[in-house]
Amino acid sequence: SEHSFPTRRSSDLFPSHDTTSNMYEYSISGALTFALAYLLTLRKYDLRWLGLPVSIFVLLVLGTAVTILYRPSAPLVPALKSTWLVIHVSAAIISGGVFFLANVISGMYLWLDSIEKRGGRNPWAKRLPDLETLDQLAYRLVAFVFPLWTFSVIAGAIWAEHAKDRYYWLGRKDGWDMHRRMIDNKVKTDEVFDYDKN
Repeated sequence: SEHSFPTRRSSDLFPSHDTTSNMYEYSISGALTFALAYLLTLRKYDLRWLGLPVSIFVLLVLGTAVTILYRPSAPLVPALKSTWLVIHVSAAIISGGVFFLANVISGMYLWLDSIEKRGGRNPWAKRLPDLETLDQLAYRLVAFVFPLWTFSVIAGAIWAEHAKDRYYWLGRKDGWDMHRRMIDNKVKTDEVFDYDKN
């Protein structure tokens, strides 16, 4: 059918615009970045035990993108034809992939912590790193990519200002999203400095 992957037009597979202009392309790019962040981190840390959760998350994202989020490629509206938009979205995708990896590691930390509080790890869980190692790794990933995420928000504001001469012109949702990110950045910054003090 027209919506099955093997029979899609070449213009859908190789669009003539930046491949981050809709949620389908954004999700696939994010899954790729998440997998690359894992592989690069794997070169320095022994994270082979995390391979199965990473693969499951990537498959879920790709499945959702192909079955739900897919939209045929279309020419970009003038407001989206901006170098700043490409910079903004690219930085957000890279940051999101690293943040997602940090979240998965933090999720494993919480799961192992709950197991230890109930009386100790089972034989399989004993093969995983200790809680302090997981905590430090998640912290380092967040601290590493946090400046890029902040830059992504700034680049998005610059793009919006260039597109319509005012920041976050697209509507109420984007305005609230900007405020949410500012609060989120403040919370993350406090957590980083609190970690250093401890």
